[in-house]
Order: sequence, then structure tokens, then C-alpha cells
Amino acid sequence: PRMLQSGNSRGFINEALSEMTKLLGTQHRLCTPYHLRGNGVTENHVKATMELIGKKIKAKKHEWDAHL
Repeated sequence: PRMLQSGNSRGFINEALSEMTKLLGTQHRLCTPYHLRGNGVTENHVKATMELIGKKIKAKKHEWDAHL
């Protein structure tokens, strides 16, 4: 992706993510935590993705990584 938008938590501010975005040429933008206008779209995508993964792995939960 050209841009990665994430919250301000420690999970998103680290050296590994910084190196990955440099290697991929991706711009990393931070938004205010729990700010609905900044996080709403992201939270909806995460929710939809989690629901989709949940449906795919319902029968074989121990093989969830193969479905990604």
C-alpha cells in the first residue's frame, strides 16, 4: 500500500514497522487514538476482515494462518 494509517499505540510505533514501511516505500501516518473520524474506516475494515476470517476458519481454527 502507499499509505498505512494506524493508531498511536506502542503496537504500531516500533522499529520493525518502521523498517517495513521504508522497504515497501509506504508512508506511515498516525492518527489520534479513539478518534472516530480518523479510526472509523480502519475499524470497519478490521471488523469486516475479522468476520471474514472467522467464517473461513470456523471448522478448522488451528489452520487459520493457511487461509490468510
